[in-house]
This record gives sequence, C-alpha cells and structure tokens, in this order.
Amino acid sequence: MKKPWLTLGWLLLFGTVCPACRKGPQLPSRETLVQNAIDKRLRQYRQSHEERCMRNVFSTAKKQVDSTMLANARNLKVVDTIPRPPKPSKPGLPEVKTLEDTLEDAPLLPIDSNARVKDT
Repeated sequence: MKKPWLTLGWLLLFGTVCPACRKGPQLPSRETLVQNAIDKRLRQYRQSHEERCMRNVFSTAKKQVDSTMLANARNLKVVDTIPRPPKPSKPGLPEVKTLEDTLEDAPLLPIDSNARVKDT
C-alpha cells in the first residue's frame, strides 16, 4: 500500500526537476539588445523626419496652389464674357394726398360754470 504513494512521489519529483535541467532558450547578448534599440530609434527618427518633410512639402504646395487659384480667379473677373445689366432707374416720387380735417374741436374736460377759479 505504501509503494504506490512512494512511486507517485518519485514521479512527481522527477517530473518537476527534470525540466529544470533542460537548457532553456538562449537569451540575446547585450550587444544584440543595444543594436536592436539603436535600430528602433533610427526607424523612429526616419519616420518622424519623413512626416515633417511631407508636412512642409504639402504646406508649400498648398500655398502655391492657393496663390495660383486666386490669380486665376482675378483674371476671370477681368475677362468676364457676360456683362452686368445696367442699374434700374429710381422711381418718381409718389403724389402726396392731403386729408381734410372733419372733426370739431372739443374741450378735454367739461367746463362747469359754477366752479371757482383759485388765485395763487
């Protein structure tokens, strides 16, 4: 009865110790790591430099295209094939009609003959 447990213990011990004895993956050397880091930084620098150059080229091209389009638009205004119609003349002044006053003048307050006027 003790033997199966003992056998199982030995198997577990050898199963955990033997993989540790195998040679693991070889780590890259320090020079390789340094060279990889330098290559990465160079790639990043080249990429950022190319992006900056492209932005400068596009902004210069945009300025040139804008100025060319403005010059063409100014030339088109001068050489317009359809003339503008003349301004319409101003209409004459309307006839002024005078209204007759048909209302009679009436006092705002009724005049009381019994009221006295105070002297101040």
